[in-house]
Amino acid sequence: MCVLDLIMRSEDTNGTYTSYEIIAQPGRGAKPHIHSREDEAFYVIEGLFQVRCGDKEHTPGAGDFISLPKKLPHMFTNIGQTVGCLLAIAPPAGIERFFEDIDELVKVKQVEVTRQEFTAVCDKYGIEFLHQL
Repeated sequence: MCVLDLIMRSEDTNGTYTSYEIIAQPGRGAKPHIHSREDEAFYVIEGLFQVRCGDKEHTPGAGDFISLPKKLPHMFTNIGQTVGCLLAIAPPAGIERFFEDIDELVKVKQVEVTRQEFTAVCDKYGIEFLHQL
């Protein structure tokens, strides 16, 4: 699992961008997905990651930056042996509401979230995951 900590929200940036920190244990990350509304960029604070965007694969480490344009499938995995940390920026702002809604759904359910429930939240924010839950 990844831990996400919001740094800058819509109201902090006049809707320009959202910023968040992602902390990923070894072998963890985000499955392939597409954002229809926002671009995403990662600055690797620590660790080593495998990042796929479209048909390109990258292996950024600490100090590297990678841009992930909207409407292209992308994913990332911590391929290092230690906890990895990414600083993410997503313009325009708003994706923080997706993270909050998913977090609330998980807390309220207290059982496994169904694919239908997860997909409904994704659809609300223009995000499509390309895998089976």
